Amino acid sequence: MAGINLRITPEGSRDIPAAVVISLLMSLLVVSPRGASAESIVSTPEGEIVTTGYWIEGDSLYLVDSPEPVRLSDVQSISVNAQTALEVQMNKDALKRFYRNTAWLLQEGQELRERQQQNLECMEVIDALRSSEGSGAGLKKAVKACQAQLEDLEDGISRLISRWDHSRIPERSLVQAREIKSLELLCLKSSVQQARRYLRTWDPTYREYAREQYRQALSFEGIFSESIDDQPPAS
Repeated sequence: MAGINLRITPEGSRDIPAAVVISLLMSLLVVSPRGASAESIVSTPEGEIVTTGYWIEGDSLYLVDSPEPVRLSDVQSISVNAQTALEVQMNKDALKRFYRNTAWLLQEGQELRERQQQNLECMEVIDALRSSEGSGAGLKKAVKACQAQLEDLEDGISRLISRWDHSRIPERSLVQAREIKSLELLCLKSSVQQARRYLRTWDPTYREYAREQYRQALSFEGIFSESIDDQPPAS
């Protein structure tokens, strides 16, 4: 494979080594006024941190110009100085990417909720089979199929929780919505786990827990939607 040519050849002159070009660019960066870029001030118990930008991922706040993240629980406030038109547009673009990624995650979450609803309905069919057939072959087949569906669903919910946790959030005000979504998915996962316990033990308490946790998941989904609607639009 041919290497990348790092030598620049202006018309009518000899080759200029890449090292010289880089040195010139660095000198320009040094004399460029830092005040031309908006700064964010992050307040923590240890003091204030000035940064040219940040994003949130998981439980940490990452700074554009620092290799060390800040624990989100240590952030007391974030204030942003006046932004240039370019910076305002860049922020809007970041919000658009966040909402686009969120739309994909929400679609996946809806499919997982629908699958659990089907599993709960399947459990009702299994209960009817238990009453009519006892421990017949039809019951065993239905239980085995439902158990496989529940196991696969639990894995899918775990993956979605991880994707939410690792999604990049451009503004701190959106963290609350993510936390609500996490509670919803934890309730959905608990519903699946309780359903699996019911099929192993036939203890009706687990069946009722599974239904209640599913209702809680639906409730958090409604709260999440309201939280997102309260956020300013990206455009």
